Amino acid sequence: ASFIYFREEEPFREKFTNQIACIAQITILLTFYTALSLATGVVIDFGLGDFGIGLFLVMINLLVLILVILLTWFRYKRLQIEQQWRRPLTTQEFMIVQRVMDEEEEREAVLLQDINNDDIELLQKQQTTVVTPSSSGSSRMKSVEEKDKAVN
Repeated sequence: ASFIYFREEEPFREKFTNQIACIAQITILLTFYTALSLATGVVIDFGLGDFGIGLFLVMINLLVLILVILLTWFRYKRLQIEQQWRRPLTTQEFMIVQRVMDEEEEREAVLLQDINNDDIELLQKQQTTVVTPSSSGSSRMKSVEEKDKAVN
């Protein structure tokens, strides 16, 4: 069940980490299955010895351990390369970045104001008044909302 969870849900961010988790789950399943086979004596029927099975299990578990060590090493190297490109900004570079960010904030504010103005105009159009005749024959003013309430 845990293998299916790791395969389907992929709980880790990186795909290779999810693959390692699946391989580890299979290895654990294989180890427990082999232990059960040894305990019940099923492997004797196949002519396999305890030493051979133990050596096979050690190799499989070492393979998973080596994969994890390689994954860690490659991640460490990638982070080293990324950190080489990072550096503190000079004052001049900081001012340029700040100016660009301020201009972007101003553009967003203008855009939001335009959207709000459009919404207000739309609401005003929806609330325009309509002339409807009353039961006494004279006309009176009703808003669209009042008319909707009267219908409901």
